[in-house]
Amino acid sequence: MTSVAVLAVAVALPSVLGMVLLRRQFTVITVRGGSMLPTLYPGDRVLIRHGIGRRLQVGALIVFRPPMVSSPSRLLWPLTPGVTRNGWVIKRVAALPGAAVPEAMLRATGGMPVVPSGMLLVSADNRDGSDSREWGFIPADNVLGPVVRRIAALR
Repeated sequence: MTSVAVLAVAVALPSVLGMVLLRRQFTVITVRGGSMLPTLYPGDRVLIRHGIGRRLQVGALIVFRPPMVSSPSRLLWPLTPGVTRNGWVIKRVAALPGAAVPEAMLRATGGMPVVPSGMLLVSADNRDGSDSREWGFIPADNVLGPVVRRIAALR
């Protein structure tokens, strides 16, 4: 190999490795549906940091895989509007383990007064959106990660 080729590899290799590491830590997801209006619009993209990492906070936007639920209005999650093609949804953290269950979510949680360990409750910004008022508790293990940044769609 010539010294120019060696230099090119030496310069390119760290960049390639850096991109691979970034892709393991971050994901960009496109918003579908209007459950998070006016915060997020359909077509907006959001940058997600994988893993919960530091502790989640009430009010943080998170991306998670919703549990399978059955109700008269919704048979299974894949039929629910706003679920991305890969099954992820975006909502706001409403309550964390050990916190009181908000009154509007008591029925869906079976009347449990406190969020159990390993669970959380989520809410839609749009009052007509689906959230823990219907679904109840969301396992923390279902969380892909918090939204780090909104990337607005061109309108």
